Amino acid sequence: MGIDHLLGMKIDIDWDKQGYEGVTESTIKKYNSMIHTQSAVHCMVELAGHNKLDLNKIVSIELEVFQLAFDFAGGGLYGVDRVIRTKEQADHSLPYLLSVALIDGDVTPAQFKPDRIVKPDVQALLKKVSTHPNDEFTAQYPRKMPAKITIRLLDGTVVEHQVQDYPGLASHPFTWEDSVEKFDGLVAGRIDTGLGQEIKDAVLSLESIQVRDLANLLSYAKPPSKGTNDRGRNLSGKKTA
Repeated sequence: MGIDHLLGMKIDIDWDKQGYEGVTESTIKKYNSMIHTQSAVHCMVELAGHNKLDLNKIVSIELEVFQLAFDFAGGGLYGVDRVIRTKEQADHSLPYLLSVALIDGDVTPAQFKPDRIVKPDVQALLKKVSTHPNDEFTAQYPRKMPAKITIRLLDGTVVEHQVQDYPGLASHPFTWEDSVEKFDGLVAGRIDTGLGQEIKDAVLSLESIQVRDLANLLSYAKPPSKGTNDRGRNLSGKKTA
């Protein structure tokens, strides 16, 4: 019921000849937003890390991206929500994503909590964001996903930054350290730190362990109950149900 069913035709693939090199072309999201917005968000995160900007002095934020990014999240083919109130709107809105990335320095699940989305700082800033397609950037897609941000300040200062890709694209693959950083950020407060380390050790050792060993660890990956430590064992050492 896979691609044969989807296309309504039989696809004959000789995997001995095809190999699995396509896996190395896979894309991993670094940020909690749709895939076409990743380079734009990364561009803003880097810009925010290199510049301390007074939000009250920002006149405009201009973004140049490839066509699909503009169509999906910048106001192109599918339009753009002018009022952002929900996660479903926010993670497909380049104005929101760029604004919250500039203010918070990152885009993670925390940036999509209802009380974060409606805060005055990001709501005011997103109204100053405009997005435009760049034909040169479009020609480089999908091997590259260029993005360029230009911020104009009240005193006439112009701050610019441009990227060609982002960590997670095939041209800029995730390192092990990138993977660990993302994992740690997503599971913080959700699973015991000891269990988290065991899961990372298992993933790093996938060539020498059984998949069921990792699956067993993942079966315990749920928020620890009060009075228990990792793997659901209570503080007396007895395993809980």
